[in-house]
Amino acid sequence: MAETITARGVIARKPGEPGEIEEFTIDAPHANEVLVRILASGVCHTDLSAKNGVFGTSGFPFLLGHEGSGIVERVGEEVTNVKEGDYVILAWRAPCGECRFCIAGKPHLCAASLNAHQGMRTMDGELLTPILGIGTFCTHTLVHARQCIPYDKALPPEQMSLIGCGVMTGVGAALYSAKVEPGQSVAVIGCG
Repeated sequence: MAETITARGVIARKPGEPGEIEEFTIDAPHANEVLVRILASGVCHTDLSAKNGVFGTSGFPFLLGHEGSGIVERVGEEVTNVKEGDYVILAWRAPCGECRFCIAGKPHLCAASLNAHQGMRTMDGELLTPILGIGTFCTHTLVHARQCIPYDKALPPEQMSLIGCGVMTGVGAALYSAKVEPGQSVAVIGCG
């Protein structure tokens, strides 16, 4: 098995500049990591904000995109939740399962969210930072195994890709911020 693969994706090199489609390299998965071939990616304003430097200027160049679904192509050692060929939704928030918030049943407050190691580089050797730890505007990405949520391959990847951020954020806001309970009526004004 090759140690690295070459992929293509939308890379933002400097704040405020347009992203460009470029080739980049990805390391073989380490322990608890998964290489995913992207089938679909949602588009979120967060990527535009990151590209424009709203969250700061450290971390450039960025691999844009953080809502995605795909097929597992390789798994690192110790991965037990997915296998090669599985269809997965990618979640940008992967609770550690061990901090005080996770133990208290509040994984949405996790103090040590998991990501893959910095295993992606531009073709000129710069470390590439995937947005929110996943980077989905690409052909392939490297993620922590806990960022992979398997789904039935009969379901459409275009719709499944939205679950990793847009749906998760909306449901989280309803359950944890607004504290909506069964039987209540709510109005949703705007999405995303």
